[in-house]
Amino acid sequence: MNVLATVLGLLAVAMFVGSYQLKSGRAIIFFNAGSRVLYVAQYILLGAPFWLVYNMLSAAYGSALGNVITLVSITVAIIRYDVLKKEKADIATETCNLV
Repeated sequence: MNVLATVLGLLAVAMFVGSYQLKSGRAIIFFNAGSRVLYVAQYILLGAPFWLVYNMLSAAYGSALGNVITLVSITVAIIRYDVLKKEKADIATETCNLV
């Protein structure tokens, strides 16, 4: 399973870096989004979300707190850098189309 996670991570990096070599904005966004999906799949395959359950059951509360901080950080980053930026871009596009 770790080999698959490693391959997914390498593919994600290759897609992310390669996306900036493309000319079309739509292609850049498509490859960038694809790389993020691969990153999430890699993270799940490595079992990171399941460590939280394991740490809670084994009373390793400090490690569980670290897992919670990591998951919250990832969620905040997704919202801050993907969702909110997309909303601002959509508003800017609509404003340009009105002019």
